[in-house]
Amino acid sequence: MLDFHIGTGGIENPGEYLGSLAIDEILWLRKNGFLVEGDIGQNGDLAETLSYFDDTILTAEQVVHMHMKFRYRFDEAIATAGFSSSAVNKLDEIFSRAIKVNRGLTIISD
Repeated sequence: MLDFHIGTGGIENPGEYLGSLAIDEILWLRKNGFLVEGDIGQNGDLAETLSYFDDTILTAEQVVHMHMKFRYRFDEAIATAGFSSSAVNKLDEIFSRAIKVNRGLTIISD
């Protein structure tokens, strides 16, 4: 499980809780092109892979960059009749809320 918080304070000061994604949701998002695919699932991969074994801090700029890639794939997916995904909706809301206040994200692995 990955818990998302507004801000870059890390585990000591994570900020406002925004929501969670389960590991299977992260894997589905990667497999379907909504997130960058990592090699090892932990620190050592790009921060944008959303490591599911380690805590991650993303800057506001990284969040914007990830959301742009995410929205490109999202726009493709919603053009498909009947497309629906709670994981996509959750991650879009998390990114959007962080961008709205121009803040990064602390992502804590449970």
